[in-house]
Amino acid sequence: MITEAGNDPKVAGLVYVAAFAPDNGQSAGDLNSQYPATPSGKEFRPDSNGFLKLTDKGIAEDFAQDLTASEIQILAATQGQVSGPSELGAKVTTAAWRNKPTFYIVADQDRMISPELENALAKKMHAKTIHISSSHVPMLSHPTQVSDFIAGAAGAH
Repeated sequence: MITEAGNDPKVAGLVYVAAFAPDNGQSAGDLNSQYPATPSGKEFRPDSNGFLKLTDKGIAEDFAQDLTASEIQILAATQGQVSGPSELGAKVTTAAWRNKPTFYIVADQDRMISPELENALAKKMHAKTIHISSSHVPMLSHPTQVSDFIAGAAGAH
């Protein structure tokens, strides 16, 4: 999302947290296909409107495996919808990370996006990078580390 939205002149820099960062003409799906499938792929199910949601098992084992049981229940109950292939297939026109300072948090235990892909993206972008031994949601499991990193990124400008 921020890869394209970050082109707004009000945006001084970009912080990616366990995220896809497509280049010009790429989609998240293009990036994902470069690495072996993560375990989470088997846990998406369509809802009654055709949107995809993770199963409770997918939330517990692949999305937020380092959170408490009660936090996992809340995530399962409140998760947003994904439109599926059309969302993952949307191509980036202009990647803001090519022209703006970029920072990246690699979640080393991520089972949604391959940590190897996250690391490769951070290197490609020449992003200032930290690694956190976390699931896909380090902002929930390691909030202080994430907020300190973001504050440091903001202070760099």
